[in-house]
Amino acid sequence: MVELPPIYTREYIPVIEAHIPTAESVEQIGHLMHIAPFIPPRLDCDVGMLIGYDCSQALLPRRVECGDDTQPFAIETDLGWSVIGAQDRNQAGSSSESR
Repeated sequence: MVELPPIYTREYIPVIEAHIPTAESVEQIGHLMHIAPFIPPRLDCDVGMLIGYDCSQALLPRRVECGDDTQPFAIETDLGWSVIGAQDRNQAGSSSESR
C-alpha cells in the first residue's frame, strides 16, 4: 500500500503511448532485458493517475539497473519498474513510465 497525498483530478491526462514501455520494447535494451517479464501488459484504457514528486514513497528506488551514461536505466519502486530514457536517441521526450 502506498499512501497518497491530496490528489487532484482532470478530465484528460495527455500522454504519448509510445513512451510507455512494453515487455517487448524492454527486451530490446540489452542491459534491461532481464526485467522485461516484470513489465505488465499495456492496458486498453486511458491514463487515470500520475504520481508526482510529492509522493516519495511511491518513487523511492528499491533497485536501479543502469547501462552506460547514454543508455536508458530502470528503477524498481513499490509500484513496479519504470524505464527512463529512450533506446533510440532520435525519439522525442525520452522518458517512459510503466503503469
